[in-house]
Amino acid sequence: MVVGFDGSDSAMHAVRWAAREAELSGVPLSIVYACALDVVRVPAGVPLPRPYHEAVLEIGQQYLAEATAAAEAVAPEVEITARLSHGCAAPTLVELSSAAQAVVVGSRGLGGFTGLLVGSTAVTVAAHGHCPLVVVRGPRQDATQGPVVVGVNGSPENDTVTAFASRAAALREAPVVVVHHATTRALLHEAVGAQLVVVGSHGRGGLRGLLLGSTSQALIQHSPCPVAVVPTRR
Repeated sequence: MVVGFDGSDSAMHAVRWAAREAELSGVPLSIVYACALDVVRVPAGVPLPRPYHEAVLEIGQQYLAEATAAAEAVAPEVEITARLSHGCAAPTLVELSSAAQAVVVGSRGLGGFTGLLVGSTAVTVAAHGHCPLVVVRGPRQDATQGPVVVGVNGSPENDTVTAFASRAAALREAPVVVVHHATTRALLHEAVGAQLVVVGSHGRGGLRGLLLGSTSQALIQHSPCPVAVVPTRR
């Protein structure tokens, strides 16, 4: 289980969710902080009190220590590792997804720009990742009661999506609610009382040029509970 962390409150919720999920699944948890050291431009003549990269790395280590402590408090039996990556978040998480059961992120990064994370990092990881992406969001992001909702639409990839949903429900001893010919509106309605909503990364009628299907994009931006986007390559 891999969770991305950037020091925000939203990311801390994601860490706690991922720790509980790792405990349920019996797998280790890797907490990742990605710091791209080459993306900041300093105006000419403006000195830094110390090398920029040292300050960034120090902040990253502090963030990772805080996230690790939070995860250990939630799931003390889970094996937890912390990783500071010198790169941008999206490609780092895509690379790590090849050996992960799931990648978990928050819905809102530092600075309070709603939609910034789900508009870039999460969409990229959901579209190019090798495992399901979970976006932890909404007023029910810490819910431990309610069903697991899965949207199906008649596409051949439904088996992968429903298998993930069934496993998630079994781990939680929760019922599965299957929404056939799932529309965004229907899934958002069912998500109100759910622990988790599961969808494929592309719907049956999606345009091939889009990174992510419209339904999955809408859910990761508006769902009242965590959303799992399962890769459905076309």
